[in-house]
Order: sequence, then C-alpha cells, then structure tokens
Amino acid sequence: MKTITRISLLILSISLFSCQKEEDSVTTNCKCGSISSDGNTTDSFWIEVRNNCTSNKKKVYMDEDLWMNAHVGDKRCYDNEW
Repeated sequence: MKTITRISLLILSISLFSCQKEEDSVTTNCKCGSISSDGNTTDSFWIEVRNNCTSNKKKVYMDEDLWMNAHVGDKRCYDNEW
C-alpha cells in the first residue's frame, strides 16, 4: 500500500512541475502575449494581444467562431515577435 501511495505522489509531483514549466515558457516567450482587448465591427472580429517582452500590441482579425472563444487574459503565441 505504501508503494502505491509513493508512486501516486511521484506521478502527481511530476505532472504539477511539468505543467508549471509549460506555463512559464508561454509567459516568458517573446512570441507570446495575453489578449488585452477585443472587438468587432459590422464585418470583422478582432483581438489585441500584448507581447510579453515588448508590451507592443498586435491586432489579429479572425472569424466569429474563433473570436467567441478568445477571452481577455487568454495567452496567445504567434510565429514571429512583434
């Protein structure tokens, strides 16, 4: 019984630390940022993402389905720095 408990604790510890590393890499990656605002006009939907390193903003246009699932504070990464 002790062996099962130890193995369970070991697996839990590893999974918690691996999730933390992924979150840290998104937070410090200069190709990533957080959604700072969003909006729409009669014919377009957009989000503004603030870069983690430079604090520059990037406006990204998308269709309504993607826009409905993009929330202020969500993390986003792109192929290039801005």
